[in-house]
Amino acid sequence: MRIQIGTATEQNRQPEPPARKSNEDFTTCRMASNKGILTAAVMDGIPVLRNERSEYPPPDYTGLHAATIAGMKLAWGQQYRLNCKAMMQYRFELANNGIKRANRERELYLKSPPNWVATVGCVLWITLKKREALFGWIGDTIAFLIPDGENPRLLGSDQLAPWVAHREKPGHRKIGGDGYAGAAREWQDTRVRNKKDARCWCGAKVQGWGALTGEPEAMGFVEIQTIHLPERGRIVLATDAFCVFAGKRGSRRSVAPYIAPLNLVSNMKPDEAAKELVQLTRSAEETENARSDDETFCVIDFDCFPEPDAPADRFLTALRTFFLQKTGLAHSAGAQKM
Repeated sequence: MRIQIGTATEQNRQPEPPARKSNEDFTTCRMASNKGILTAAVMDGIPVLRNERSEYPPPDYTGLHAATIAGMKLAWGQQYRLNCKAMMQYRFELANNGIKRANRERELYLKSPPNWVATVGCVLWITLKKREALFGWIGDTIAFLIPDGENPRLLGSDQLAPWVAHREKPGHRKIGGDGYAGAAREWQDTRVRNKKDARCWCGAKVQGWGALTGEPEAMGFVEIQTIHLPERGRIVLATDAFCVFAGKRGSRRSVAPYIAPLNLVSNMKPDEAAKELVQLTRSAEETENARSDDETFCVIDFDCFPEPDAPADRFLTALRTFFLQKTGLAHSAGAQKM
């Protein structure tokens, strides 16, 4: 059994008014190769509001702080001892409670929801001996399973897509006049995010979406699926900047727009592939004249075949055979079988 991992992250390339928003993505991995176990998380911290001087807050008052808390709780617990959906759900709850504590300590719950530290993201727990993995997510990160020699398969779903499709549909009434962006963000974070009974400002019922904000309602949006692994292949976890390849947001996700960039890096080692995917995403942002976003990739190559016996094991086997031959036990054992 073999696992190779590569990660890459890059801050957005937005203009600086007066300072560029910091990178609020976070990724981490934990591997116990002798046990065939891997845990990995990719988190996408949600941007907060700038102050009256257009300055962005320090890192521990931004989505990065929430992303870091969640990533560490999800990927660095003792979950490998009980690799089941109930344990993953529990780790998501620990992550959400950690973010709740961070918001309380900073008195951010006294402010409006767009000021809270919060994050979306996904987590992967692989057990190669079982050829099985658990994949959990909340929000709109994106992931792929790529069996060796086959096309990619999407993992998870985009929870924000229905809301974005409704909000951005042609002719939809805006809110807040010239201050639409701020008013829409306030409404979204207050009445759509983590709400099962969400409504738009136009009065229509809409499908809410989830984020780890510290609110208990967030746990109702955590989704977990079991993945049966092929003998060998690749898994790619990414933040939603990669969705620039799909064009306009809000439509149902399809794997088709991502086949080309994923195929371009298919023969690269994971660390090289992760870096190249960042650059391909940046090129697509320029081509599409799209808003630049923080981008993070975690690329995992796996091979579920057993490793050859270690040298020490081979030596012990040879020693045992020699001992049996010298004592005549090997001949006796053979005679008994006859």
